[in-house]
Amino acid sequence: MITKYITYNQLNTKELGLRLVDEIELESSSQTVDLVEIDGVDGAKIKDNKRLKVVERTFPFKIYDEKANVQNIINKLNDYLINIKPKWYDFGLSWDNEYLYKAYFYETFKIEGTLTSKKKCILNFKLHPIKYLKTGLNKITVTNGQILRNPERRKANPLIKLRGTGDINLNINSQIFRLKGVSGHIVIDCETQSAHWDNKEPQYDKVFTYPFPHLEIGDNRISWDNNSFVVEITPRWEALV
Repeated sequence: MITKYITYNQLNTKELGLRLVDEIELESSSQTVDLVEIDGVDGAKIKDNKRLKVVERTFPFKIYDEKANVQNIINKLNDYLINIKPKWYDFGLSWDNEYLYKAYFYETFKIEGTLTSKKKCILNFKLHPIKYLKTGLNKITVTNGQILRNPERRKANPLIKLRGTGDINLNINSQIFRLKGVSGHIVIDCETQSAHWDNKEPQYDKVFTYPFPHLEIGDNRISWDNNSFVVEITPRWEALV
């Protein structure tokens, strides 16, 4: 029986008959820093580049059914992994299914073994260093003064949509985010630091505050000063992979 599997785009390794091998390495991400050496000063200064590195993960599988059509598996892996546009895709681990990962398949896949044995299949992925709690990917229409609680150990960079026309000050705890001249609606993506309409047309000229707000660990009180606006927040609670 196959109990542990991964999903990626349209790939589900369980449905493909691939059984995850127990010997697997799980390496963390790391901070990106530069060590700056200064003449006359012992050691080095640390320059924080304020980003996390991509994580490389190798997943070894065995073809569960010795009588499986290997060429059929190769064809499906080509369709699911190779014949697609290179970009970040949704990625899931059956043993960590409360979270949504982002991943990119890279290099090649290979199937090893004799004609009569269970064959080994190795899949290599690059993982985005952040995974997202699935419950935090649901849109919330908040009321003025409502508290959103961040259950994770990292601040979150939400997607915020404001529906209305005019000026508005959006408050998240002590953070004040000022918008002027909003026409109908505006989408604030705090992860990409962008402001746009639904059709992606930029609306940076409406933003009068920088940096963009975030949701702190623990309680976040959401309020605003223009009651004609409706505020929708997708929290995007995040954790390290």
